Amino acid sequence: MKANVYKIELMVIDFEQMGEAAVCQVLEQNKYLSPSVVASAERAVEWDDDHPLNNGKTWRAAFDELFKEQAE
Repeated sequence: MKANVYKIELMVIDFEQMGEAAVCQVLEQNKYLSPSVVASAERAVEWDDDHPLNNGKTWRAAFDELFKEQAE
């Protein structure tokens, strides 16, 4: 059987306060895909509607800044 394999970096905003492990589990338990979470990291932010992650023009820079030490 042929399968496509994807390496995917996701940003998930956890409004439900599920926690990192639960979010990973939800992604992995999807019955239509077969993802495996290889690595994950968590950062806390104070959220409001004006947060840079909630803006199409600024979310990527804000995301990169949150995880900059992980990339180094």
